[in-house]
Amino acid sequence: MTELSVGRLSVTARTDARTPDAERIDRLLHAVAHDRLEQAVRTAGLPPGIWCLRRLDVPVALDPGRPDSSLATAWAAALVAALRAALNGGSPDVVCYPDEHAAVLDLVCATAVGRTERLWAWRRAGLIRDGDPAPDRAPGAAVLAVLQRSTALAPALIAAAAERVGLSALHRTLGTAGWRTLAEAVRSVLGGPRWSGGPVTVSAPMASLARTLLTDSPLAGQIRRSGLRPTAVTVEGWALLAVAAADPSALRRPAAGEVVAAATEFLAGTAHGRARADDTAEAPPTVRGAGPVGGESERERTAGTDSLPTAGFPPPRPPSPGLPSLPMTNSRPTPNTRGQTISATDDGHPTPWAGLLFLLATAEATGIPEAVLDDEVFAARPLPWVLQGIALSLLATDAADPAVAAFAGSDPALRPPWERGPAATAAELLRIAELADAWARPTAALLDTDDDRPARETVAALARRRGHIRFRPGWTEARLAAAEVDVTVRRAGLDLDPGWIPWLGTVVRFVYE
Repeated sequence: MTELSVGRLSVTARTDARTPDAERIDRLLHAVAHDRLEQAVRTAGLPPGIWCLRRLDVPVALDPGRPDSSLATAWAAALVAALRAALNGGSPDVVCYPDEHAAVLDLVCATAVGRTERLWAWRRAGLIRDGDPAPDRAPGAAVLAVLQRSTALAPALIAAAAERVGLSALHRTLGTAGWRTLAEAVRSVLGGPRWSGGPVTVSAPMASLARTLLTDSPLAGQIRRSGLRPTAVTVEGWALLAVAAADPSALRRPAAGEVVAAATEFLAGTAHGRARADDTAEAPPTVRGAGPVGGESERERTAGTDSLPTAGFPPPRPPSPGLPSLPMTNSRPTPNTRGQTISATDDGHPTPWAGLLFLLATAEATGIPEAVLDDEVFAARPLPWVLQGIALSLLATDAADPAVAAFAGSDPALRPPWERGPAATAAELLRIAELADAWARPTAALLDTDDDRPARETVAALARRRGHIRFRPGWTEARLAAAEVDVTVRRAGLDLDPGWIPWLGTVVRFVYE
């Protein structure tokens, strides 16, 4: 879909005998703005995305001998032709975002490194509104204002921004107060424990869960690499955001306080020094008997002994130099557990199981995610691990398939959640099979097919649809060919856009093309 927003449409007319009078020009301009331009854009096949143009000057010759309807149509066509040329021209006065998520990410990253030359585009896209702090004068306040309007996506956006520009740049922008404000906003939307001044006793399953979530977390890797010496409040804010980015459903667990406390301890590790005095009264929970958390200063430190610990974490991916060129696309290769490589294109990661995501429509009928979060068998397992197990129980594929990754809210380019942590136990596999059956039954019933196939076979046939998965943190698209449109699926409502799924931590959309 292409969205076009015009801030101001004005005309300067050359006065001669062949120029329509001012009243007629005004009438034509209104016709273009209120009707003809929209029609011309809708039929022009312009590239999809959110396109922002700083200014577009278009010379138009109007023959006063033609009727108004003809002139208004010609005027709109000339504007669209000039617009198409501008979109393909590579001008710095033209900025494209695939969606609002990408626009917010660009604003956060650019503001954090002091680049606000696209401020005009952020205003055009509606990210910066009247009354908001200005990114060039109050960058931290501006970033918070934007993120607080997208609070549910904030953990994923922060994780992606840290990968792109590094955590130090974000920390210089937000500081202790900003991290705490953001963490509190995320708590209010996703749930999670309140700040606590006392110690928290962490059970072994919750400690194991926290370590599993942080081991392959890009945000945790950036925290380790940054070399910052944060206060205790900052560390807990980071811990909550890292947990939410890896598995937002973890904050809905009854023992969420233990998960965040354990994550805080793991991130703090052997950091030296004590929290500043003004933070002591509101220090976050720590594991009972653990050493001090936090550091002496919020300033960036790079000495090896002052950095956050490296034990237990994989080497992080370094931040990309500068900001990406626009438009932004997903083009990373996906490693496959069978030694193959699934090449990602601008369309995303190809998969023969794109229809797997249709099952998200019946998650509530299955009791997901509560059936997992309340089950003691999965006490130490992240929800994405269980979701991938369910998918593998239903389909003849492996965990590296992009659809299986998307089904769990995970990046197809990263190691699958199913491969993290210890191998599944017999009890876990049995429970996963039971959940798979419980999910297949209401899904097959909605399809209301005449055959007597088992529900699992019906679900496997539903899922086997070629397509592409486009993934960005917090945003997942299953893109299918128009030939894959199925009246039965459409009638059952399985391919309606699920939108924002809180327990999955992402927006999910279906796109037929």
